[in-house]
Amino acid sequence: MDAAVGRVRVRSRRRIALAVPVVIALGLVLRFGLSGYVADASGGVLYALLMYLAIAFIAPRHAAIRVGVIALGVSVGVELLQLTRIPLLLAEAFPPAALALGTSFALADLPPYVVGALAGVLLDRFLASGRSAGRR
Repeated sequence: MDAAVGRVRVRSRRRIALAVPVVIALGLVLRFGLSGYVADASGGVLYALLMYLAIAFIAPRHAAIRVGVIALGVSVGVELLQLTRIPLLLAEAFPPAALALGTSFALADLPPYVVGALAGVLLDRFLASGRSAGRR
């Protein structure tokens, strides 16, 4: 909510839709171009950022912090789902599912999700402050 005018800020779905393929492309480049912890961590950050964009697209009126918390929850939820065999079985049936759902749980994936969700919140707030400053 913009306290100065008492209105709810609404994100541009068009801008979000334009950002999604950029994040996906960057994630794929890092996934297949790097290896080890750097690839895993940067992939986790981008995964949570992608979840942030998806939630912001679905709920453009929600506050940035709420979108960030939901994005973090979804990211962690998908990671916890990897404790079951479901993602592995889906990946065996449809290999690209492994990119979206992973196949095995890794505790080290959780901190990058926090960073990615936080990056989404901070970037969203930064862009919002630039838009509101431009309107003055």
